[in-house]
Amino acid sequence: MRLKSLLKKLIPSLRVSDQLRSVNEELSLYIDSVKNSSQNSINQLSKRTDYLFWLSQRKEGESLSDTKKRVFLDLPKAEGDLRCIQLGSNYILQRIKTICDNKEIRFSLSGGTILGAVRHQGFIPWDDDIDIAVERADYPRLEAAIKADSELTIEHYYTPVGEKTIKVRHKDSEVFWVDVFPFDRVEISPGGYDLAKDQIAQAHRRLSEEVRAVMMSNKDYSITKKDQPIPALNPIFKELYHKHKKDTPLNENGNYCLCSFENYSRPMPLLCEYDSCYPLEKDAVTFEGKQYDAFPDYSHFLEMNFGDYYSFPPEIVTHVRYHQSLTNEYRFLKKHNIDL
Repeated sequence: MRLKSLLKKLIPSLRVSDQLRSVNEELSLYIDSVKNSSQNSINQLSKRTDYLFWLSQRKEGESLSDTKKRVFLDLPKAEGDLRCIQLGSNYILQRIKTICDNKEIRFSLSGGTILGAVRHQGFIPWDDDIDIAVERADYPRLEAAIKADSELTIEHYYTPVGEKTIKVRHKDSEVFWVDVFPFDRVEISPGGYDLAKDQIAQAHRRLSEEVRAVMMSNKDYSITKKDQPIPALNPIFKELYHKHKKDTPLNENGNYCLCSFENYSRPMPLLCEYDSCYPLEKDAVTFEGKQYDAFPDYSHFLEMNFGDYYSFPPEIVTHVRYHQSLTNEYRFLKKHNIDL
């Protein structure tokens, strides 16, 4: 009897609870639909505004595609400190090219640098760094050639989250550098693309966590800046890198390529068909007056990373990396006869 009495009291409450849960689910679905609808409306408005802008810039007899190319090419170059950093970094790039040409080592412009080459024939006006890509198999020769140079040095920089970047820096400046991204090869079977991405992401996460744990356990490995070189950490990172690489489909003869396993969580974790990236096309693009090799299908590379790369970004942001005075850097430009 007590059970029946209890059930009589509970069942109505359960029914009300089920009804409330159903209402909450319907409300959540409605809110999500409103959000999606609003976002779609905003996206449509943005596309419409962009379209009207490009129409207003079009000259008679010119296609919209040609209009976009002309407008981006005609954008004014950076000025002042930003241009100083661009030109100093470009000096390093040109020296790298000379070194690599002499050693028959090939590299491609990458990231925002190849976007700048294609769209502006130089730096994106608001960008301040240079990215290059080299096949992992060629990286040891590149590193050795840079280390043998009288002006340049190559260093491994670590971030607080346990990632590593490789920078070629001029010995006379802490501000001028070029980022180097070794491209790994990945073997992906038909239908296995998503699985491969997940395996690489998980292995990268474990690698970064272990590196970060080492950094936190030893004050000699601590970082006081956003990123900085820690030479003593290099052999430890190398050991952990090979340990976690075994859990990935990385393969020196793979049919896909990846923009650096050690940087997989970065904004552009490129994973695309090897044949669209290599072999490189010689002197395919112009950057600040010089010809550089590039991926044969660089349009595919740019679309994967930037979408419609002949459009302005939602927000124009320059990497802030020059808080100190650039007096030394201006002297550097003068010494090497580089005009702003």
